[in-house]
Amino acid sequence: MFHGLSLPSDYRLHHFAELDSTNDAAHRAVAEGAGHGDVFVAGSQSAGRGRRGRRWASPAGNLYLSLVVEPPLDAVVGQLAFVAA
Repeated sequence: MFHGLSLPSDYRLHHFAELDSTNDAAHRAVAEGAGHGDVFVAGSQSAGRGRRGRRWASPAGNLYLSLVVEPPLDAVVGQLAFVAA
């Protein structure tokens, strides 16, 4: 699926056929020491969530991804969602 993909050396790709949620996987990994640059990708999600905790349909065939980012100290964290969008 990711043949030929090249990431910067400080990024680490974690690919799964299916996850409960890429966001939940990222949170679990951060609790175990993962950090900035860890990328979690799933072919499908069984418990994806959208805005306000709404269920997110996540069938195979789309891109489901969460990226762990440590924002710069001077960043306005609330504005990062606009940049990501």
